[in-house]
Amino acid sequence: VYIATQLTGLLIFVLLLVVLIKYWGGLNFTSAYFNFHPLFMVLGFVLLYSNTALLYRTGRGVQKWSLKVGHASMNGTIAVLVALALTAVVIAKGGASADSRHLYTLHSWLGIVTCILFVSQFIAGFTAYLFPGASPHLRKAMMPYHRANGLLIFALAVATCLTGLNEKAIFSVPDYTSVHSWPGVLVNVISLLLVVFASLTVFLLGRRQYRRVPLPSD
Repeated sequence: VYIATQLTGLLIFVLLLVVLIKYWGGLNFTSAYFNFHPLFMVLGFVLLYSNTALLYRTGRGVQKWSLKVGHASMNGTIAVLVALALTAVVIAKGGASADSRHLYTLHSWLGIVTCILFVSQFIAGFTAYLFPGASPHLRKAMMPYHRANGLLIFALAVATCLTGLNEKAIFSVPDYTSVHSWPGVLVNVISLLLVVFASLTVFLLGRRQYRRVPLPSD
């Protein structure tokens, strides 16, 4: 199941690159600056976030402190990618036209909520579990909420990406609502694969027997 999850994630990334490069103007810092927004959001908030959440299951033979550092580092990388994605959309919408308005769609509202929850989760997790570190009793009490909030963030991130891809397709594919054009079909395929990827990730996270057993060195 884990291998299927990774292969699905790789396919999502490749197809997204095909759409962005072949049909939506490519990746550059001039006319296609906006394309970095979906690329970094899907890469960070979905693909990398999934592996961050699965780290304690894939690294069951690694010492817990190393997993904590890896978990925090991966989340830090996600934060950088999200910041770059938000910068891209702000720069791309820097004009004065009606299309340059911000925060008027469901996609943007979901994105803001996801970002706020992610930053809150990152700060709380870093201070409680890494540095300076909370008491063992408090860390244990926080863990169910930390896990539940992590799943909520992942679900919101996937929903944000789905609404964003659909919105981008409607705006960028002239015949999206009338005929089955290749750009529209690829966007729909990517969206379905995102649902599959999210379902596989949640399955792996929900299986208690996959949880890491504490090592004697912990």
